[in-house]
Amino acid sequence: MTVDGLTARIEAQMVEARARASRLRAAVPMLARELRLRGATKVVLVGSLARGDEPNLGTDVDLIVTGLSLGDAYEAGCDLSVKVDGPVEVIPEDIVGPRLRHAVETEGIDVTDRADDVAG
Repeated sequence: MTVDGLTARIEAQMVEARARASRLRAAVPMLARELRLRGATKVVLVGSLARGDEPNLGTDVDLIVTGLSLGDAYEAGCDLSVKVDGPVEVIPEDIVGPRLRHAVETEGIDVTDRADDVAG
């Protein structure tokens, strides 16, 4: 592969990663709404989508929730990943360790109320 070919391939992957991140970010209100319907009382976006990092092909949606058990959060993450055709990690707030708790406090975006912005 030539340098030009490699550069073109990397650029194409970046375009794909940005499109994926944009699609996932746009889905956050719907995800928050679905989680509220399942019993979540608070939904916080963390991770690369919250920070606005340069996306990559592994970009996912990381949501910390209050009001769901570990089992319910896992099931919701699986179901929602299928809905948005991309990985959605749903983590109950009560099992969050110190490092992730710090991320919630410093970079987290409370998207609970954004659920109300989506028509039912």
